Amino acid sequence: EGPVMVVAGPGTGKTQVVALRVANILRRTQMRPSNILCLTFSTAGAKAMRERLRTIIGPDAYGVTVDTIHGFCNDLILRHPHIFEDFRALEQVSAIERLRIIRERMGKLGAGSVLGKPSRENDRAAAVVARISEMKREGISVEDLWKIAPLYAAEIEKTQHGKERDPSSQAYKDDLRLAQQFEEFILLYAAYNAALRESHRYDYEDMILVCREALEKHDALLASLQERYQYVLID
Repeated sequence: EGPVMVVAGPGTGKTQVVALRVANILRRTQMRPSNILCLTFSTAGAKAMRERLRTIIGPDAYGVTVDTIHGFCNDLILRHPHIFEDFRALEQVSAIERLRIIRERMGKLGAGSVLGKPSRENDRAAAVVARISEMKREGISVEDLWKIAPLYAAEIEKTQHGKERDPSSQAYKDDLRLAQQFEEFILLYAAYNAALRESHRYDYEDMILVCREALEKHDALLASLQERYQYVLID
């Protein structure tokens, strides 16, 4: 009983550990397979988990909820239309459209922009989209980042020992560039969210955010999941 975390590299048996823990829960407790929730980050991972469980516990494996995190959220949205009525009316944005939105907004950052400057070496738009996805997965909003930006800008004005930095030094100029890049990213993050709202669309990460928000607001929804899933395992 109680929370457990297994940290290990690829191919070392983490999925096997999770599968064996499910088997032990069913063997040592009064839980039914339907009381166990297994979440993974990929469809391939979910399939591997299901096969591993089937090998170990047999047909009971099909009673355990095994899904990706996004898949579980999507199922939650579909099963509770009255709660997610507004969200269900939205259309999922495509990967190409996400890049188009960011590239268009990057072009509006103006002269002297760091992120808006054309680059042949790499596609900054793809990097920005990936970072936005990361922020959403971590539950970090645009407002959260705006709170950090002034602190970061103030921090680079002094050395670790509290002395004023030399404004002519390359290190200071590099840090100023990073601070500008950070603020530009926040602007792009906000513009991206605004573009999705205006076009009545959502991205993959929004499914997780809207479900988390619903669980915070609707006690009955949260209680129903807490009652059903007595054990939650995430691979």
